[in-house]
Order: sequence, then structure tokens, then C-alpha cells
Amino acid sequence: MKIYCMSDIHGCIAEFEYALSLIDGQMNSPGTRLVLLGDYVHGPDSYAVLDQIISLQNKWGCDKVIALMGNHEDMVCDGRWRIEQDDKDSEAKEDEYIAWMQNLPRYYTEGNTIFVHAGIDDLLEPYDDYDPDYDIVTVTCTSFGMENFAMQYADRMEVLAPPELRGKIRDKAKAMAERYRD
Repeated sequence: MKIYCMSDIHGCIAEFEYALSLIDGQMNSPGTRLVLLGDYVHGPDSYAVLDQIISLQNKWGCDKVIALMGNHEDMVCDGRWRIEQDDKDSEAKEDEYIAWMQNLPRYYTEGNTIFVHAGIDDLLEPYDDYDPDYDIVTVTCTSFGMENFAMQYADRMEVLAPPELRGKIRDKAKAMAERYRD
């Protein structure tokens, strides 16, 4: 089984389509899944990204293409933000997308792995079926993106490869520790 994950697309349709092109030939394989971890909106072309996700779910099924709720979708659903801030003439169009977003789950589990957008809030939903043992997860993204992700979640994750990236993260962590030394 292969599970591909993507997160924080933020309306970047060209980049999303490029990432999808890297896995397109794999989606026919049994057990292969694409888990989209939220934050599809608030970027250059949010509607195109949403259309692409809905199209993928229609093509492969919601059990193969799992789209999770991110905090940006949550803010659209509760009326704090619009899908595209500058699009004042799309209220009717926006309602259709909001109806779809309101049904997005906040997490997805597969075996011992839980997929979420930005963390687990035990007050929102119980995670009784989650085993706290760790898993090795393969993430495909730019080196810069992975470096920043690793620094953000350094207390909960470790980058195993490539060695050059581990070295960059180690050097950054050392510099940070030096800066915050008493």
C-alpha cells in the first residue's frame, strides 16, 4: 500500500497539478491512496484547486482520495473568510464549495498512522483508535519546505534522509540553540 500526502496547496493550481503528475500513474494500484491534508484555499486560484480535488474524488472515489479539513477551510465554513478574498461576485458559487467543505473530515487513520492538518485537538474529536507508536512516513516536497516543516515540528519528528537535509536541519538547530542559550 502506498499513501501519498499533500498539504497547504493554498490555491497554487500549477504546483498542485505538477505534484499530481508525479503520482498519477500510481493511483490505479490497489491500496494506493492520496491524502490531502487541508488548506486548499486562499491563494492564486482556490476555485481551480477545489475543482481539481472534487474531480479526483469523482474519478477515484472518496476512499482513494481523502480530502481533510484545514484551518483555512474551517474559517471559510464558519464565515470568517471567503474562498477568494477579492472575489465579491461569487456568493452563489461559494455556497456549493462550502457545502462540500463542511463534510470534510478532520482526520484520517490508516493502521497506526493518523493524518491531520495541523495537529490533534482531543476536545474536538476522540482518537481512541489511534496507536501512539510512531510510524515512518515518506514525505515528498521541496528541500526548503521539508527543512521548515522539520524545524516547526522538531520535537515530534525526525528527517531520516537525505543526509544533506539532515545536516541543514542540524546546523539550523545548533544556531537556534546558541541564540537562545542563557
